[in-house]
Amino acid sequence: MARVSYLLIQTFKEKQNEQEKSRGTFQVLDGNILMLVLPLNSELVFYKVSDANSIALTDSLGNDHSERMQTYTLRRI
Repeated sequence: MARVSYLLIQTFKEKQNEQEKSRGTFQVLDGNILMLVLPLNSELVFYKVSDANSIALTDSLGNDHSERMQTYTLRRI
């Protein structure tokens, strides 16, 4: 599978005036799971596609049952 580049811009509730930016690569796995490779430490982070405009933090199998995972949803702007 091909890897594709991403630009992730995050704004946190606690720091509304600050943005954290990171670039890296991602690939789409089975079951609409995105695997992001974080550039600083090559850590793998998994998101499941919720709909056309949002993805939610998950584990590598697509499970999003933990409280932490349900808190992190990314939306396209």
